[in-house]
Amino acid sequence: MVRTRALFLATLALSVLVSCSARSKLFATWKEPDVSPGPYRKVVAIVMAQNEGNRKIAEDEFVRRLPKGTEGVKSYVLIPKDEQGDVDKVVARLRAEGVDGAAVMRLIDEENAVVYDPGSFWRPAYSFHDYYGGVWSTYHDPGYLTTEIAVRIETAFYSVADEKRVWTGYSETLNPSSAQVIIDDVVRLVVRELERERIVQ
Repeated sequence: MVRTRALFLATLALSVLVSCSARSKLFATWKEPDVSPGPYRKVVAIVMAQNEGNRKIAEDEFVRRLPKGTEGVKSYVLIPKDEQGDVDKVVARLRAEGVDGAAVMRLIDEENAVVYDPGSFWRPAYSFHDYYGGVWSTYHDPGYLTTEIAVRIETAFYSVADEKRVWTGYSETLNPSSAQVIIDDVVRLVVRELERERIVQ
């Protein structure tokens, strides 16, 4: 008896990365080959979130997880509210504070993913005993549809000096129980990948 599960989700046509946790995964990454790979020594965490509380929690977690050789800065501390919408002032402030790298996170998609579980199926049976037993078990194990929530986040890492994108990662979290779960999982995956790419050390 074999069980199968088909999951239909939209994904981006980028390089697939096998790097996952129990709830979240980085399903695609991209690195610019013509930009200085780093390592970057002072990195600001910028989380684009409407919920100010979640934004602060995410920036705190990102800075906390950076390796010892990288100084982390929280944008909600560094950038005054009246300057947040002015990109020229933001860049000028980052440069004045000696920030050389910027990690920007934002929600790009939240959707319901339909998952079909076909139940049990079996190979052809040639005796009444096998046939009856197989049909009975299948009849009492029908297929069904469930709906899962898929949350996708984009993280883009920029060089502050020339404002060029260095690295991009796309994460997906299925059925998160809270915003904290998403933050913890995604930040951990992203920072680990930035370390692997030697963007931060």
